[in-house]
Amino acid sequence: MKEKEIPYLRRGIGVVFQDFQLLSDRTVNDNLSFVLRATGWNDNDKINNRVQEVLTQVGMGQKGYKMPHELSGGEQQRVSIARAILNEPELIIADEPTGNLDPETSREIMTLLKGIQEKGKAIFYGYARLFSN
Repeated sequence: MKEKEIPYLRRGIGVVFQDFQLLSDRTVNDNLSFVLRATGWNDNDKINNRVQEVLTQVGMGQKGYKMPHELSGGEQQRVSIARAILNEPELIIADEPTGNLDPETSREIMTLLKGIQEKGKAIFYGYARLFSN
């Protein structure tokens, strides 16, 4: 693969991090808009529509104006999932997506990811395993 093709490959992969990796100095809307602008989007109306679409899809449609620190862990993870699906990737890599969440919120996040998977997206779940002697 040529080096100049790598950014296009990356756009086909979404990543959901265990620790969310949201930009703390930006609202939820701005976190998501930043990703779209970085991947070549430049029409503000299309950006705003896509951000609202993915936030609604993850159950956060009314929270775009909030800062990450104003959200619960589950809400931050939902924003992380929204970010991962912005560019409609074929593959989503979820790095311990429920590792920092309580059991009930973990179930909600896994149900959300399963719903995305049922819509035809491949999801690779990474979980660390602890081994004892």
